[in-house]
Amino acid sequence: MRTRSREGTATIVITGELDLCAAPALGRLLLDVLAQGPERLVLDLAGVTFIDCAAARELVAASRALPGARHAVIRRMSRPASRLLRLTGMLSYFRIVGSAPGYRPPRPRCGLQSRAVRLGRHPRVPSPVRHP
Repeated sequence: MRTRSREGTATIVITGELDLCAAPALGRLLLDVLAQGPERLVLDLAGVTFIDCAAARELVAASRALPGARHAVIRRMSRPASRLLRLTGMLSYFRIVGSAPGYRPPRPRCGLQSRAVRLGRHPRVPSPVRHP
């Protein structure tokens, strides 16, 4: 993990696996960076190969700790980071401005399949047969 501060913006480049063992170190790093009082926090998650909920909670806590109800910015994001933050609903705590190779944005939740599921008819499951 590398950090850089310039003109009120702290940038943290995070690489590797962010698992339960790495989460405390990540939390300490984020606290140290936030103690310097940056106005803006930029996270580069392009090199993250694995992330679990413990590490994601540390990132969200840092984003929520920014002054003035600002959100941390994720400049680039790997597929594993994107997937976990999207599935857990934690993506809403960040502002996304770029992506890494292999990143797929979330699919929209509208369309025929979603409408069929809302109506109780899944497209892959046949409708029940009605006998007269």
